[in-house]
Amino acid sequence: MESSGFDRFWEAYPRKVAKGAAIKAWDKLKPDDSLAEKIIASVHDHKRTDQWRKSNGEFITHPSTFINQQRYLDEIEQP
Repeated sequence: MESSGFDRFWEAYPRKVAKGAAIKAWDKLKPDDSLAEKIIASVHDHKRTDQWRKSNGEFITHPSTFINQQRYLDEIEQP
């Protein structure tokens, strides 16, 4: 069985907190397959940033915040 977009997002997201809130945010957004892929790709891009890497991930936003604030649309600083 293929994983849902949310399951793939959750698997990729490095900060596993407030899963219920993240599910609510995902369901509210209702991303199609294309947007889900864009979000997941953005997570992978964010993982390479200094902000997400420093202090053992202390500055990684909660997954629900990442979705609700459309952080997947942020411009990523290149290292």
